[in-house]
Amino acid sequence: MLLNLLGNAVKFTEEGEVLLRVSRPDAEHDNQRDRVRIEVTDTGIGIDPENLAKVFDSFSQEDGSVTRRFGGTGLGLAISKQLVELMGGDIAVHSSRGSGTTFWFEISLELQSNADRESEPDLEGIRLLVVDDNPTNREILMTQLESWGVDVRTADSGRTAVDTIANGFTPDVVLLDLHMPGMSGLDTARELMQVRDGTPAKIVLLSSLSRQLTNTERKELNIASTLTKPVRQKLLKSCIAGLVDRPTDACISEPAQAHSEHDNAQALLNAEVLLVEDNLVNQEVAKAMLKMLGCKTTTATNGKQAIELLIGQDQRFDIVLMDCQMPEMDGFTATRALRDHERASGRPAQPVVALTANALTGDRERCLDAGMNDYLSKPFTMPDLRTIIAKQLVAENDDDADQTADDAA
Repeated sequence: MLLNLLGNAVKFTEEGEVLLRVSRPDAEHDNQRDRVRIEVTDTGIGIDPENLAKVFDSFSQEDGSVTRRFGGTGLGLAISKQLVELMGGDIAVHSSRGSGTTFWFEISLELQSNADRESEPDLEGIRLLVVDDNPTNREILMTQLESWGVDVRTADSGRTAVDTIANGFTPDVVLLDLHMPGMSGLDTARELMQVRDGTPAKIVLLSSLSRQLTNTERKELNIASTLTKPVRQKLLKSCIAGLVDRPTDACISEPAQAHSEHDNAQALLNAEVLLVEDNLVNQEVAKAMLKMLGCKTTTATNGKQAIELLIGQDQRFDIVLMDCQMPEMDGFTATRALRDHERASGRPAQPVVALTANALTGDRERCLDAGMNDYLSKPFTMPDLRTIIAKQLVAENDDDADQTADDAA
């Protein structure tokens, strides 16, 4: 039902936005079940009042021109209505021509037990400023943050944000949209450096594009993290918790659990990844996964290009994802060359994870013999990728900490 309503909203909205709201009406809830209201609102073409009554009829479009222009069978809304009613719910629509449309339905759902919910960081009392020129984005972020107990203020422009802080509001974190008219996110960050009086808030830059900042930009503007919009709630919460040092309950009660999901999410935020893959389709899929995990990706299409980056240009990445079978220079040869260079130069070992479609007995050993740290068989899933990268990053951080302790001793 939800996919149908969202699909229609996107199809009939050429400009503007599509907004999904989920709420809980006060009536009809107990300890076992709760009533949920879901609304899908768009800024699209709208529906004439005389046609509203028949939009839920089978094989019905508003008029013939809609069918010719947008396609569709006219069955989706009819099926959605039947499903809602079978679940004991209600469905309706509000619209007018040229003013967008809101479809909503209410259904009763079984409550999830508290025991099934994952432990999450406590953000109660954190002061946060949301800076975004889009009112919907501000509303979404404010609603999420307030539900976590965060003290939130909003600003609709960079200038308003600067004035808010200059007038005495001292946030712990600033969620700053990159692309704003008049004063961009980077311009705003520069001005904030002048008004924070030695107590800089942590800035998280939000962008609908995967904008990668240079290390110089990050340092000069005090950018603690960058996230791609729309931001997943779990990733946003983990990011804020990490910046203000608020661990999850699981981290408090089980400090030895080094690879908790919270630690993993924090480890992946802004991790620099070199993806070495010759197949362009595989490359695009892996890049999309890495982007969703919060990583920054540089690509190479064969081992020769990877070695040029790692040795020729002396670049270092948090992790290298190395395809094994590639033209010109395969992953095994490239990894051996990298390890030889590290031994000769005394450079710290670069974490390398093998990517290969061969899941045969002995392949893992062959990868490890070539100097790779671990092995990931293709096709891999998002959880597979998240787990293996976080494992290597946490392990590398532990090694760095051990080395620092040895140096101090």
